[in-house]
Order: sequence, then C-alpha cells, then structure tokens
Amino acid sequence: MMRAILVILSGLMLSGAAVAADLPIAPPSPMIRSGAEAPNVVPFAQAFSLGSLNLAFESQTLQEVRGRIGGGVIDRLGDSGDRIDWLCYDLPGARLWLAEYQGKVRELTLAVRPAKAPASSHCPALLAKFQSVRIDGAITLGTSRADLIQRLGQPAKQAGDWLAFHREAPAKGDEDNELIVRLENGKVAALWAKKVTSR
Repeated sequence: MMRAILVILSGLMLSGAAVAADLPIAPPSPMIRSGAEAPNVVPFAQAFSLGSLNLAFESQTLQEVRGRIGGGVIDRLGDSGDRIDWLCYDLPGARLWLAEYQGKVRELTLAVRPAKAPASSHCPALLAKFQSVRIDGAITLGTSRADLIQRLGQPAKQAGDWLAFHREAPAKGDEDNELIVRLENGKVAALWAKKVTSR
C-alpha cells in the first residue's frame, strides 16, 4: 500500500500536476523486485558515497546525514511500522533520494531526471562536492550492464531493461541486500540500493 502511494505521488510530481503546491517528491518505486530467485553471492549494497563523504547503509539517521551534507528537507509518509522518511536532492540531470526505515538510512534511489521534471523546495540542489554518487564505490548512473555483471554476477531476476540483484547473509543477522537497476542503451539510468538487517 505504501509503495503504491509513493508511485502516485512521484507520478504527480513528474507530470507537473503538483508543482503549484510544491509538494514533497517521494522516492519512486522500481517496476520489479527480487523474490525467491537464486541469490547473488558477491556482497553489495554495503555502503554509498557522496563525493568524498563515505557512508555505510544502516549506520546513520537522516538527521545525521543532513547535518553532514549541510541542508535538506526531511519528508515523511505513513506512520508506525509503515512509515518512510526521506531526503531528496537534485543533481545536474539527476535526482537522489535517501530513505530511512526504523531509524536508519537503509535505501538509496538515484535516477536520471527528465528535463520536464519540476523543481521543488523539497529537493534542493546538492552541493557540488557531494554530487558524485556511487554504491560501493563503483556503481552509479552510466555504469554498463557488462560492468554490473562482471562485479555482481548474473542478476537474480531480469525483465526487459530491468535487472534485480539480491543477496541474503543469514550469518550476519539476516542481512538482506537488493540492487535494482533500469537500463537505457545498456547503461544504468536509475538504481535502487537497499540493505536491511533483522536481528
């Protein structure tokens, strides 16, 4: 239900329907999710970097990340266990979301921003020194399909231009890692990286 609401809100913003109200821009949802397919073996979605700022998933709150970046608007949707909080930033030609679940940043979304996408005060421009966004020091917009597979192995699931990589590590307290990408012309045009550990 929550994901459906996020898709609707993001669609409204991208279409320009909510520009006048300057509403929060919720992180979009990928069109596929990994399931019970054979998981990947190579560890991934452990950390991300914003320029020289290196952060591990599940190690920081949004408040802490915002403090280190120097600005941003924390938005919220839902309540209790169904709540999602996020920060949204604009980069040249792209948009970044950092999402917090249960008190820690566990998900990053990075996508090419269409020219028609409206600006919003809820997605301020990210300072230039933080604009190089990478997952595990390597994966970012423009990464090729061949490079992804070389690093991570074959995707656990594939549907058209969508690839889903999935890994579970029970020895680490039921650690669940997911990386979903959408390709355009064989290169990453959008990515969703997520790490959730249940102890």
